[in-house]
Amino acid sequence: MPNGDMHTTWDDDRGRWKNQREGASRASAYFDRKEEAAEAGKATMRREGGEWIGHKKDGQINERNTYGDDPHPPKG
Repeated sequence: MPNGDMHTTWDDDRGRWKNQREGASRASAYFDRKEEAAEAGKATMRREGGEWIGHKKDGQINERNTYGDDPHPPKG
């Protein structure tokens, strides 16, 4: 994954959803609705390859999807 995975998380300080790459010090973008943030994060990962990880407001991971070459494909 070239530029790190993308996380969609709630930002308590701003009261908005954000997309932020792993290891980045700042968010890529802020959104009023989780659905908008998730779609933008997924679009970036589809374009660049990597994993998109969606979180609940409490920080718990509740969705994830890998785009491009999956280093750990599911068995079966």
